[in-house]
Amino acid sequence: MEKKGLLTAFKKYQLLIIVLLLTVILAGCGANTAPIDSSSTGFFDHYFVYPFSLLIKKIAFLFQGNYGIAIVLITIIIRFALMPFFIRQSKNSKDSQKKMEVMKPEMDLIQKKYKGKSSTEDQLSMQRELSDLYKKHDFNPVKMAVGCLPLIIQMPILIGFYYAIMLLCVLQR
Repeated sequence: MEKKGLLTAFKKYQLLIIVLLLTVILAGCGANTAPIDSSSTGFFDHYFVYPFSLLIKKIAFLFQGNYGIAIVLITIIIRFALMPFFIRQSKNSKDSQKKMEVMKPEMDLIQKKYKGKSSTEDQLSMQRELSDLYKKHDFNPVKMAVGCLPLIIQMPILIGFYYAIMLLCVLQR
């Protein structure tokens, strides 16, 4: 039975760990209730929270101070702005699934051929054959891993939007 160490777990969940660390770093660890203005220090406050709070205030002013409508409209605008990324991700995912369906029988044969062989040479040969199969079908496994890109782009924006709403709620009291 093979032991799984911390390094193995890190390799497996590397992208998730990086996203979580970036989220914590960008969002900050505590609730900042100090007023944020154009002279506020901090990258996240200056470039995400402050512009969103201004935008919420301006749109709310257009709707006679209705912050609910402003928040809903900005949320819709954010979703429309990020929609091309989601559409591309969906298209790439469907293309990859179709290619994978075509390649699956050949992949199973290759894996069956090397089943039970654990030497380094055999593993390298299997990886070489799988790589040739990927080239034959013009399949890029990295393209499937890039599917998280819209989420990585969306997270700082939504976190900044959330902090802007929270800041406005604190200031309205």
